[in-house]
Amino acid sequence: MKKLILILNALFISLIIFSCDFSFNSTKKGTLSLKFDSDAQKSFLGPVLDIASYKLEGTGPGGENISESWEESSSHDIPNLIVGIWNFSLYGIDSGNNTIAKTDFEIEIRPNAVVEKYITLTPFDTGQGSLLISIDFSGFNGSLTAPNILIQYEKSDTGDTGSIESSISEKTASASASMNVGYYLLYIKLADGGSVKYVWNPQAIRIAANKETEVFLECESNSTGGGAEIVFDGNINQAKYLDFEGKQSIRLSVKNVSSGQLFINKANVSSNAITASDTGGVLLSTESEKSMQNKNGFSSTADKAISSAILLSDNPRAQAFVPPSIREEKKKATLGPEEVIKIGEDDPTLIVGTSTAKFWVEDQYGAWIQEESRLLAKADTVYLWIPDKYFSSSSTANNDNKVNQSQIDLLKEKFNGASPYTGTEGIRALVSNIFGMEDGGELDGNGGIDADQHISILLYDIDYDYESSQTGGVLGYFWAKDEYSDEQMQAYGLRSNEREMFYLDVHFLDLFPMIMVSCLSHEYQHMIHFNQKWLIRGVDSPVWFNEMCSMVAEDFIGNSVGIPEDGSPRTRIPMFNRFYHQSGVVDWLSGSDVLKSYASSYAFGAFLARNFGGAELFNDMLIRSEVGTDAVTSSVKKLGTADSFDDIFKKYATAFVFDHSNPPDVFSFPELSSMYNGIEYFLPAFSLWNYSPTPTLFSPSTQSALRPYGNTLHTSSDWIDLPDDSVLTIQKPKNDNVNFIVMYKKR
Repeated sequence: MKKLILILNALFISLIIFSCDFSFNSTKKGTLSLKFDSDAQKSFLGPVLDIASYKLEGTGPGGENISESWEESSSHDIPNLIVGIWNFSLYGIDSGNNTIAKTDFEIEIRPNAVVEKYITLTPFDTGQGSLLISIDFSGFNGSLTAPNILIQYEKSDTGDTGSIESSISEKTASASASMNVGYYLLYIKLADGGSVKYVWNPQAIRIAANKETEVFLECESNSTGGGAEIVFDGNINQAKYLDFEGKQSIRLSVKNVSSGQLFINKANVSSNAITASDTGGVLLSTESEKSMQNKNGFSSTADKAISSAILLSDNPRAQAFVPPSIREEKKKATLGPEEVIKIGEDDPTLIVGTSTAKFWVEDQYGAWIQEESRLLAKADTVYLWIPDKYFSSSSTANNDNKVNQSQIDLLKEKFNGASPYTGTEGIRALVSNIFGMEDGGELDGNGGIDADQHISILLYDIDYDYESSQTGGVLGYFWAKDEYSDEQMQAYGLRSNEREMFYLDVHFLDLFPMIMVSCLSHEYQHMIHFNQKWLIRGVDSPVWFNEMCSMVAEDFIGNSVGIPEDGSPRTRIPMFNRFYHQSGVVDWLSGSDVLKSYASSYAFGAFLARNFGGAELFNDMLIRSEVGTDAVTSSVKKLGTADSFDDIFKKYATAFVFDHSNPPDVFSFPELSSMYNGIEYFLPAFSLWNYSPTPTLFSPSTQSALRPYGNTLHTSSDWIDLPDDSVLTIQKPKNDNVNFIVMYKKR
């Protein structure tokens, strides 16, 4: 089941609520899943945070209380929590039964859902500890006449900063200080007089009460060999891809950038996450000692500030459906070819306004029930069904959980179009022309499991969570169980409706009709994808790839069908701008973080479609046996580009900065009109910088973990209108999969 979750006004909070069930109902239950980030929680160079057990205390709806303890682990689930808002305090306890760490958080529990929360505990500690720093810079190759060590710190929880004095003895240095307990970042540089010569990666440490934290650093012997010079043409946008060529660091002399801004994108060209300390570091010799993280010094116009953007999310239970053992057992239609109801043919037994059918759906508790529904529209390609309680011919309100005939006809007309196979305005023709057909939908197809080439769409109150003020919930879903017999599915605890179909929410059709039109193409691609990859070729696509295809399907049909900007998949860009660094292209996160993965997959898909082949590219990716990154590489090469997925991903890093028209090797999200099988598809141009918020920026010296095929974008207010011969010292990442792309954006 592909469930789409609509969240409004949720771009600027770190915990994003999946639905808006504001009413208290003690019969509804959900699960809280706590995850512990060992990388963030460990002590780095400081004393070990020795947590032996945890204790959770919480207060929920109606004054409901909970208290639970367990031994140290990487995760822990608390089931059977009443739905609604909970406030929790979590304590870390050491082996001596002393409380040594704590965190407080608020979270919403949803019915029949697992809500994840990633935890980092703050040491429950007071007082001071001591820091000892020892540095050996004998490996530095250059000459030093007046060496000195610059040490600065930043306290993680308060942002307080300060400096520590050091003493030099030949080619070593030492420093010590008493410091308040807590986590710190140390910024340490080797200078000669007033010129910085070497920069160490920022060091994350913990100071514990009455304990000593030791830090030892040294220079690599080949750290500065060679150097390099980058010369930019100040009249055009440019990007340079760095190659360390065996050096531990390189010094780059940057010229002719006096009328623009410098950026660096760190790109993780691998399917594994990379810890912050392995991503390398950057320092500009003229840079102020502490650049402001996320400060955007480059002027931009965020003319598409979509504060109520539509964010979509699918149900993980459905995404993991298709048990491999039953792929070959799928029962085809038993009717002969002459009995198949083809596209454009009429089934005389189905009468609009009269015919009814029962459909299996899940209620708000996850139990299977049947909804008797009436056929209220049919066309060459589609049947639309709705229970009587959700239909009113006289309804004019957009929040009464009832739709009228014109709203149902809108879906029919937009999905069907003027011609079911060759039309240029119907979603059925537009999407299938690119991605292929669903099971049995081909010209000579057998109609799938129900021997009928029409798609059934059921309109009802998904999750039964309607409220008149509701702005969050499930838009719709496709569930491949319906492509199998009900007898087969009962063995898996499911019920099948034994037809090619998907589901849409009545309330959101009433409230956001054009968003639901776009949703038709999203769900239809999932149906096609299931057939093309699983039923025909026996391969299972990774979730990010399937979802990318559905979101780009929305992109492709938007102009032809008349989807407005605020109903298009580009409404995900504000979410991408804010959280791109937390979810890589091939990631598929869980819980509330999944919305970040949707945004990341769409942004990459939009880039891929606009720069590497449009509709023809996505057609080729669907009709081959490869999936994911392999499908991208093979299809791009078939269309005549030698780039691998890794090459494309590095070029994608430049689109974080640049606008529409650029020279070679500088990419963006340009306008594209592409003709495929006689149908023209138009993709509008856009820039990340025209949305609010604009992309999250990190200071040059900041190190942040990189997600699989993930990025961080670095700049500074000091990197605007740089004087000639400005020098960047760039430290080679410990992980060779981290690539540096230096970019100049003309003002």
